[in-house]
Amino acid sequence: MEMYFKRKIIPIRIYPYKFEIILTNNKGKVERMFGIDEAELYAYSIESSRRGKRVFTIILNHDNKFSKITPGIIAHEAAHIANMLFDQIDIKPDFQNDEAFCYFLQWVVNHVHTFINQHKNTLAL
Repeated sequence: MEMYFKRKIIPIRIYPYKFEIILTNNKGKVERMFGIDEAELYAYSIESSRRGKRVFTIILNHDNKFSKITPGIIAHEAAHIANMLFDQIDIKPDFQNDEAFCYFLQWVVNHVHTFINQHKNTLAL
């Protein structure tokens, strides 16, 4: 199996943060970058700081031993990213008014799907 590492960093325009998408099967590189020591790299969300900026990252490994990455898994990881961002900007969950959360979740999922579709043929995803 050929190793791959595809990455895209997107500014979160209304906040001074960035969102990063990583498609990879290179567990070693992810461990070195983020200090993640997972037995199997599958789907992961992490908040980090680089060059003084907060970065919210989704890491997806389509070659994992569990299952293919599904839209549900992407939404699951996007919810983690939304919660991390909202915690950072001190927005408390409000189940009576969750439009801000839902719009941001939609934004994250759309970016992930677009990025996956851009690499679908070259990575055999």
